Amino acid sequence: EIRPQNNGLMLRQLANQTQGSMSPDRLKWCQAFQRLFINLGFQEDEEPDQTGLFREKIFRPKELVGALIDYMDQDYESFQENDCARGIEKDLPKDNEFPGTAPSSIEELRGIPGFTPNRLRRLMPLVSIEGGKVNINTAPVEVLRALDEDITTEVAQKIVEARNEEPFTSNDWTTRLSDIVGGSDVYDRINSLTDVGSRQFQVLAKVDYGGNFRYFLRASVMKNQWMDVDLPAVSWVELF
Repeated sequence: EIRPQNNGLMLRQLANQTQGSMSPDRLKWCQAFQRLFINLGFQEDEEPDQTGLFREKIFRPKELVGALIDYMDQDYESFQENDCARGIEKDLPKDNEFPGTAPSSIEELRGIPGFTPNRLRRLMPLVSIEGGKVNINTAPVEVLRALDEDITTEVAQKIVEARNEEPFTSNDWTTRLSDIVGGSDVYDRINSLTDVGSRQFQVLAKVDYGGNFRYFLRASVMKNQWMDVDLPAVSWVELF
């Protein structure tokens, strides 16, 4: 299986946020993550913290976004609350500080309060570690809906139908989206969050040896635009 890394919302877009105000684009990413968590039902599922750090506490979408930011930022203070994130780091038990770096894998989210196994199972196909802006030609409906409050399920489905007929290009994305949503306001708001292609891909291979052994190989590869070669550059490889 080969899939673009930027099918989902990129976690590192929330990184390096301290107590200062967010840039307009990072605020949009913050809001997109909050919408994604709400749309996935994390506001009502009553899932208690799985880490043991916050006994029986139920983390709502705003606190989940804050936990992600706190996990990645390099201070030891809770992220200052805004309309889409509420930090939690100052409430961590002693000697349980967050690492201050972006997760190296989606599985690492299991160690962040509130990201329970059930939530993470639903979230994993919709977020990414690498990949940058969201590829509008491959992103699932849930990710498209998260990009803007005016992209409803119906609008997202129309985007999918349009790209299935003919993929969006950098030359026509503006006008085609404006035709779908009835104006250019949505495009103006999500333009800085989206792309029409991908440069990084995840490759997943499975090998069965008889009936007793099964191995998976997962690799991240990048389209190399600096060298005149056909082979991609390999970012990392994992065997499990």
